[in-house]
Amino acid sequence: MTIFKRLFNDLFAQTDVVADDESEILIDERIKPTASFIEDYHKWLEDGLHIGLLDHLKEQYALRISNPDAQLNFHLHDSNGSSGFYFAEESPWQREDYHRIVHYFNQILIEEGYRQNNSRRKAETIDGKLTQIDRFYFKLPLSSRKEVPYPQSWGNIIIEHKLLEEQTLFVKVMANTYNDRSYQDAKDFNSLIHRILSY
Repeated sequence: MTIFKRLFNDLFAQTDVVADDESEILIDERIKPTASFIEDYHKWLEDGLHIGLLDHLKEQYALRISNPDAQLNFHLHDSNGSSGFYFAEESPWQREDYHRIVHYFNQILIEEGYRQNNSRRKAETIDGKLTQIDRFYFKLPLSSRKEVPYPQSWGNIIIEHKLLEEQTLFVKVMANTYNDRSYQDAKDFNSLIHRILSY
């Protein structure tokens, strides 16, 4: 079985037939976690295997705040209306840990009242190497608009997970906020980082 087929069959249900000629593969589909992925995810949580990765990310975040120029694997982004952070794969964690931590982030957002608006997976081979990017889009539900100006919590949130072959190139969390008078001020993005890295 090719790396491509194993990667997708292990983690997520397939909805499209995958061609054998990997040089021409292009997938663009909604992400549907399989029952086996969810079962493995809950076992990962029960065994506390998420704690080490979350503690490491919290430590990297604290170091980044204390020294913005430090050589770290944790990066912050801040521009008008957009804030985010991203990090790449590090030993001893592997591809499966990063798929699971992304799912963990997704569940935190749902606990915070967000609704997953969309999810997409795109995959292709470039120069014979498999590149995959998973994107998850979160917004507050329309039912949250019971007061004016509208609440926006941390804004609209995108989580991305990009892989090259079996290695995570980055996991990125971005929040995009509204600045017009129809919306309340967004919550401070740092509070989202603290929440999403909690356990």
